[in-house]
Amino acid sequence: MVLELVVVVVGIFLGLQVDAWNEARNDRVRERAHLEQINADAVFNAEQLARSAESHAELADGLMFAIAVVKRGEIRPDEVEQFKWAILTALRYPPAAVNTGGYDTLIASGDFSVLRDSELRSRLVRMHTYIETVPQRVDALTGGSQREGPFSDDIVYAIPHPGGKGILWQVNYELLRDHPGALGFLAGERRNHAIVQDWYAEGARESIELKEYIALLVSRD
Repeated sequence: MVLELVVVVVGIFLGLQVDAWNEARNDRVRERAHLEQINADAVFNAEQLARSAESHAELADGLMFAIAVVKRGEIRPDEVEQFKWAILTALRYPPAAVNTGGYDTLIASGDFSVLRDSELRSRLVRMHTYIETVPQRVDALTGGSQREGPFSDDIVYAIPHPGGKGILWQVNYELLRDHPGALGFLAGERRNHAIVQDWYAEGARESIELKEYIALLVSRD
């Protein structure tokens, strides 16, 4: 009788151990699948955020050039197109194209707890918070994407395209140069683009560090 009881208890114990082992193995499989998705997002986001940072650096440089030309009081023929482009793109703050599919799937599946590393979980939450809030930070900094510059239609205006393909935007340098708010506007937008550049560069660095951390965890398994 005692022997039979021992056999039953041992059988139950072994069954529970097998179930626990199978569950742990399934957790590891799910964890690896999530890590692959999150890593792919991190690689993509690092590239996109770096491109956005570079784009805003170029816009800031263009506005610095425009400020110098306005301060000089005259514009050379070879500077007209560069100056026009700097003015026409001064209010351009497109959102960075990023992926959050890996994180979203992780949360939707209820598998956040299968990630064993607490540091990884913290990094993911921090990265997702950054991705969610940076557009709001940009809007707060710039006043929103629908705003307009202080210049009248006489300064920035459209003409028919010579080839009949829509319109061409033009900038009247003299009127802009003499506008009392010109330098303040250009300096303010240059500063904004420089700040946004730093924000996107920060996100690119975070994405690279996340990718490298995931690679480290995978190598340890």
